[in-house]
Amino acid sequence: ISVSGRAAKQRNLLFVLAMCARLGTEGIRLKAYALTRTICRTPTDLFEFLELAKQLWRPAAETVKKGAKGAKCTKGTKALPLELRPAEKGAKGAKVKKVSPFMKGNGWGPIARREIAAWYNLKTPADLAYSSTKYRHRQGWTHRDVFRVMHPKPATPDHAGIFEYLCKGPDAVAKIPDGETRRFLTAVEKA
Repeated sequence: ISVSGRAAKQRNLLFVLAMCARLGTEGIRLKAYALTRTICRTPTDLFEFLELAKQLWRPAAETVKKGAKGAKCTKGTKALPLELRPAEKGAKGAKVKKVSPFMKGNGWGPIARREIAAWYNLKTPADLAYSSTKYRHRQGWTHRDVFRVMHPKPATPDHAGIFEYLCKGPDAVAKIPDGETRRFLTAVEKA
């Protein structure tokens, strides 16, 4: 439905995709992140997916204090079962709770990094330059934010130049190899 353009809005699909990518088993996460290449056609879709995934991750980062009367929830963590909530570091009497294997780390593991990098690298340099200048920031994300979190490695010298342009601004256009992409970005900066 999404790929054929029959969905009225992408948000519901992106939410389910983010749920699968963040809360699923490893196999489901692999498939969900692989689908971001086709479902997230524009940077707007990608940024919305990343924001939804980030919001889904937040409850696991909340803390639980264990006192004499049992566990107390802090900062709205009532939705998560106690075994999925880590104990607060340094809290008096805090006991470490088991954390689900898919809730470890900061949430942007190798699967996410590889697939988001593929989202950028599988686009032609011309398409990437056009879409990244048209959709510079959405949903509180910019391309620079994505690069800061995901650390994608460029596939070609043109991709490397575009990545540098998106991170460092118009001064980086001079480092892009001569061609269609450089002419386009120069024209964008002059406009």
